Amino acid sequence: LVTAMAAGTATVSATSEGKSGSATVTVTTPLAAVASVSVSPVSLIIGVGPNQQLTATPRDANAAVLTGRRVTWKSSDPAVVTVWATGFVDGVAEGTATVTATCEGKSGSAVITVATVATVVLAPSSASLARGRTLQLTATLRDSNGRELTGRTIGWVSSSHSGNGLIGEASVSQGGLVTASNTGTATITALSEGKSGTATITVPPLASVAVRASTGSLTWGESLALSAVAIDSAGNDMAGLPFTWSSSADAIVHVSNGGVVLARSTGTANITATTEGHSGTAIFSVSGVPGPPIVTTLQPIHSQLVSGVYTITFRGDVFPTDSPATVTFTYRRTSVGGTTSYPMSAQRVGYSWELTVASNSMQLGNSYEYWISATNSYGTTRGSAVAFQP
Repeated sequence: LVTAMAAGTATVSATSEGKSGSATVTVTTPLAAVASVSVSPVSLIIGVGPNQQLTATPRDANAAVLTGRRVTWKSSDPAVVTVWATGFVDGVAEGTATVTATCEGKSGSAVITVATVATVVLAPSSASLARGRTLQLTATLRDSNGRELTGRTIGWVSSSHSGNGLIGEASVSQGGLVTASNTGTATITALSEGKSGTATITVPPLASVAVRASTGSLTWGESLALSAVAIDSAGNDMAGLPFTWSSSADAIVHVSNGGVVLARSTGTANITATTEGHSGTAIFSVSGVPGPPIVTTLQPIHSQLVSGVYTITFRGDVFPTDSPATVTFTYRRTSVGGTTSYPMSAQRVGYSWELTVASNSMQLGNSYEYWISATNSYGTTRGSAVAFQP
């Protein structure tokens, strides 16, 4: 008779008349008994259809978690809530049911409420939104008892988004982000489980344009970046509108396509930004003692390949235009580390000077750099070099 004393393995032998036999006996520790079962979450509000996974946790008398135990699940009202053998619950109809998990005679439960959307409310319910701007709407869902519902699917649609894909006054993303596109009014609708709520978005028309600058006074040779702002009839700054820039006296103050002004000569000039037929103007006065000419970096403006000869034309500006200056184009071969500079003749075209270079006058495989210099009674200015390789 073998009696187990402790967990482990032992060999039991029997001997008779010099002969013996043995057996290996393994003593195992009995499984701890399940003392309690908890279900998480203990309460839940769900909608109709497949919903959420419940988790059952068996524990022993010392509250230690027990693993590998078989758990069974049951719903108190399958007409309201059904539960799978894995603990996944489905909502069937509005109501409340208790879902119970049982393990080795011990049970735990969760209260599951099935609720459907009764109302959808958007915030804000109305707004004025400038063109090009965005606004985040929030949809709050509640059931017939006024309880807020989360985790539900919400669809968004704009009344101005036509079936052919063209966007009207305002569009809305599936996250509720509204973008104002054109002047007018749009209704934004949020839908969930057959219920909907709306918000009215008004996009005011363009009313004016303002040119903004840190100063209206410039000194000789000074440059300044301007900004133009389109303003709607509600006084809101609009976004995304393109502007064209112009100067009433380009020889005094030049403005680039990006709104950067350059004081070229003393005097006064109006700088205007225009979009969609509306304009704004800023007045700039240029003062200061004139100095050496202002010279811009050469820019390639034209190139062509004819009969194997490649030509490229560079253009540079020299200001002031009313101050006589000697203009020189210069090149240097840089691929051999040369430092010798060679002057070249150029042609004046309006405010600009142009130089045309032909590849048959160069050595193939070498690289060159070109720049423009201008001299007046106040000194000489050399523009930045531009590189070229035939």
